[in-house]
Amino acid sequence: MGWLNFERPLEDELQIERQARVIRDCHDVEELQAISEKLFRSWAQQCDITAQLIRQVAELEVQSGIEDDTSDYVRWARSLYDNKT
Repeated sequence: MGWLNFERPLEDELQIERQARVIRDCHDVEELQAISEKLFRSWAQQCDITAQLIRQVAELEVQSGIEDDTSDYVRWARSLYDNKT
């Protein structure tokens, strides 16, 4: 799905690299645990949001006639987030 691909601006890539190096150089176990906890929560939220968005795209494609609502893609997209929001 080419529409999901994107390129980050160079400034964003550099900021991410700087933050990764700070984490790599950290030797405080408690601080690393706190960072890991925050990252895991953020990752879980992003997974849920992504699943909702993919499901909504599939629903819009069905409504516009682009996809058959029984296609494997639409069933897969719906399975990502079963709640009807």
